[in-house]
Amino acid sequence: MRNDMGDARAWSTGVQVTQFVGPPVAVPEVPPQPLHAVSTGALAAVSEPRTEPVGLESPLALQAMTVVVLGLAASLWLGLSVLVTAWVAVASLAIVYRRRAAMTRHGRPELGSLVGELAVAYGVVGLAAGAGLADTGALARSAVALAVSGVAIAATTALRSAARGPARVVVVGDRSAISRGAMRWASGDHVHVVGGLLTEPDIDGSEPRIIAGVPTVSGVDDVAHWAEVWRADLVVVSPGRGVQGPDLRRLGWLLEKSPVGLAVVDVADSAAPHRLHATSYGGATFVHLADPAPSALARGCKSAVDRIGAALLLALLSPVLAVLVVMVRLDSRGPGFFRQTRVGQDGAYFRIFKLRTMSVHAERDRTALLERNEGSGPLFKIHDDPRVTRVGHFLRRTSLDELPQLLNVVRGEMSLVGPRPALPAEVAEYDDVELRRLAVKPGMTGLWQVSGRSNLSWESGLAYDLHYADNWRLVDDALICLRTVDAVVRGNGAY
Repeated sequence: MRNDMGDARAWSTGVQVTQFVGPPVAVPEVPPQPLHAVSTGALAAVSEPRTEPVGLESPLALQAMTVVVLGLAASLWLGLSVLVTAWVAVASLAIVYRRRAAMTRHGRPELGSLVGELAVAYGVVGLAAGAGLADTGALARSAVALAVSGVAIAATTALRSAARGPARVVVVGDRSAISRGAMRWASGDHVHVVGGLLTEPDIDGSEPRIIAGVPTVSGVDDVAHWAEVWRADLVVVSPGRGVQGPDLRRLGWLLEKSPVGLAVVDVADSAAPHRLHATSYGGATFVHLADPAPSALARGCKSAVDRIGAALLLALLSPVLAVLVVMVRLDSRGPGFFRQTRVGQDGAYFRIFKLRTMSVHAERDRTALLERNEGSGPLFKIHDDPRVTRVGHFLRRTSLDELPQLLNVVRGEMSLVGPRPALPAEVAEYDDVELRRLAVKPGMTGLWQVSGRSNLSWESGLAYDLHYADNWRLVDDALICLRTVDAVVRGNGAY
């Protein structure tokens, strides 16, 4: 393939961004690269996978029928007029149709703009009421009906995404790109690398048939053939040596009549899809990367939600907390609460509150247990830590020992959702990249907790925290809180 930079117009102005559901992992280059190469698995899709079959039996048609039926049922139950009821049905169908590409594309469902689309539909009802075509009493009821349709769209989209198997991917690039893809998606939970197309031979001129366990062929002229042989869903291009703008355009031509999608990876892996926006200017396509720091309004809303929510939870759960304190004190000598210095936002020190789960001499006994440390990096973890009390095992398994941190949230030292609170000894070993996790307040829960907690390696936990620090949104915080309930019930990684 050509190595010239070529025509920048090869980058489509219709770039769509998706993100595979999976952990952000630190993927080493060949040779290894610094930690700032952490990947979140973001893909910029250059060509869409072909749409699903048309017909009543297609998933898209079933989803549309489900959404419309629920929307109509809600409208009739609320006593909306025929005109408003018809509009709710039409608007719901339009939203489902408009989002059909995002629903058929592998990756995390794109639900972020759904609220905006529903708001537009509600605005039309408001205009109708203002023009006398609908009564003003319909405003509140139509909002409920549209909300029902929105929940139905989100739920059915999530179900379709969950029912879909791992994406079968062919990686196009040099040896490093294919090896990197194989390591990044080694688990095969969400992405299965079924083959590689080598754009350039190795330095010694050899053309390997296997790279990191991935079947590999040289050249891309037969990309459609090999995608069919390997039963691929997606051809993923890693730009670099041997892959430039004109080559990407040529791959699109070669796959034009194929049911396989084309995507680009490694361009902006550290950014979540909501931070990317494509525009065309001066004959070239620019992929804009939004500032990782949210607006002052978003930060203010998060702070308000944190403090008000924590205060309400603290008031509601105070009787439970009192009982747990008594249990801790009856089980072993010492106070009911445990306080420890942690590092918060921008390196500020604070005292974290937890229910005591260890003996009072836990810190003194730590030295004798250093040889049994199972944690990686600066973490100290032992699965069956002898310092943990009987009640402490229960508290840790259920995460109830963290309830007192609600007080830290009320005081503004922590957030409900955020990176894991770090110890000063850990922060002392941070490099410039790792210090980025201190850009936001630590949280009672976070991506690290819902993704394995103590089962995570230091590198994986850090990658989750860095991803959150750069890409957090209130809607994602809400989803993490919901996933926390499942993680606590399952008790995965809690010890």
